[in-house]
Amino acid sequence: MTHSKATKGLTALALTVLVTGFSHAAFESRQVVAKTARAVLSGAGTVSLSVNVKNLNGTAATDILWNAVTLPVAGGFKLADTYLEVASVLTQSGSGVQIYTDNTTATPAFSGVPTAVDPSGLVDNTNTAQRLPVAWAAKVPADPQPVATNPNNNQTTDPNASQWVYMKDAQTKTIPNTTTTVFVPGQDFVTIVSGDKGGHFTQTGFFPGQFPTLKVYLAADFGGAVTPRTYSTNKLTVESFVQ
Repeated sequence: MTHSKATKGLTALALTVLVTGFSHAAFESRQVVAKTARAVLSGAGTVSLSVNVKNLNGTAATDILWNAVTLPVAGGFKLADTYLEVASVLTQSGSGVQIYTDNTTATPAFSGVPTAVDPSGLVDNTNTAQRLPVAWAAKVPADPQPVATNPNNNQTTDPNASQWVYMKDAQTKTIPNTTTTVFVPGQDFVTIVSGDKGGHFTQTGFFPGQFPTLKVYLAADFGGAVTPRTYSTNKLTVESFVQ
């Protein structure tokens, strides 16, 4: 037994010496050889789209709704009580899914002058020359729902601002002395997800990858709202495209 204990002690000591005595040699590159790697894809690819309306708890719904709005709304913007579940397959180059309103053809239709007032968002059913702005935010299913805020808020003081993008309308025009610019089909500003660029998760750009399912949240600006009044659109449009 005494001999066995001594042997174990020597073995442990030797192992300790070997481990503590080991050192890494400095890395030194001697020669670099670069080769070309290429994958060539052919075919038309796939462009498909389905859209469902869901309550914030994930159950099925019919329309995008803002329920029980009490004025004034703190900060102006209020999250809708429902969201859009957008499922798409975009494997064709130049494909994407865009979101916009088409309020000059809606019921009731926007009756204002688009070069003076942006027709996007929710139309005032009483004074159809006016509307409430709407913003959207795209999220992957695992993300928490966003906090509604003004997309123009200073992003250094309001971290929620960068995830919101103002909705455009099919008849949005460039309005002098404002940030409103003309609607162009397929432009980055209205694209939720692009087969080439990925998901549009911030105001400033896309996150690369394929995103077969996205949640698109909507927030309306009630800062200019009056009550009692109804604001609506039946032309909130989600559209797949190839360009």
